[in-house]
Amino acid sequence: MNQNRPHNDPRSSPRKPGEINSLSACGEGWGGVGTRDEISSARCPGIRPSSFVLRPYPVALNLEGARCVIVGGGSVALRKARGLLAAGALVTVIAPDASDEMKNLAVSDGRMEWFSRSFEPDDVRGARLVFACSDSAEVNAQVAAAGREAGALVNRADDPLDCDFMGMSVVTRGSLTIAVSTGSDSPAFARWMRGELERQFGPEYGEFLTMLASLRSEVLEQIPAEDRSRMWDAALRSDAFALWQAGKRDEAVQTLRTILLGPG
Repeated sequence: MNQNRPHNDPRSSPRKPGEINSLSACGEGWGGVGTRDEISSARCPGIRPSSFVLRPYPVALNLEGARCVIVGGGSVALRKARGLLAAGALVTVIAPDASDEMKNLAVSDGRMEWFSRSFEPDDVRGARLVFACSDSAEVNAQVAAAGREAGALVNRADDPLDCDFMGMSVVTRGSLTIAVSTGSDSPAFARWMRGELERQFGPEYGEFLTMLASLRSEVLEQIPAEDRSRMWDAALRSDAFALWQAGKRDEAVQTLRTILLGPG
């Protein structure tokens, strides 16, 4: 049992395979644990399990140095591993076999290790995130149960309703991250949206953000707190970004500095 949770918290008890926590499935409200049919009728009356609506809370996690466990060695597991490594996590992969790309990644990146064997419950001890990505529903259910028992957040690739969190399609431009989620309604649509956003938001957005960050420290030092939001709004409504996109970088910076810090 997770000692950080009260004894009467429904999440404190391990779930049986096929059971889900309504708190992760349908937002606030009914806090019980049960099957999809039970949760659908008790938590969301009138909604069939097949049309169950997920309304996840979007969040960006700091995983620098955090241990994350992936069970599975295929293409889905590989995508998870790459994303976690990009976020600075320490990745452990458990799978009797893995793709060549996964094996090569484990060799080339010292933050990742692959154990060529079947999953054991102790594998998730100390993990912050656990990903159940095997090709066996039974194994994935075991992984999810063990992960929650260990206090980790769980993502199960074959069952969105048995997930504590879901991954998103992401576009990254420097420090700028744009994420798309469809609540598992259509991963294909999320991928299509990511492609649209990649075409719309080029590298100049990330570069512009980096420049804004360099100005922010000066604004914090020189401008009273009650005036900052108003001045930033005015600066970003100006033609500074249009100048930046046109390659007139010095003029863009000067426009922002004049609005934010005054002439001079």
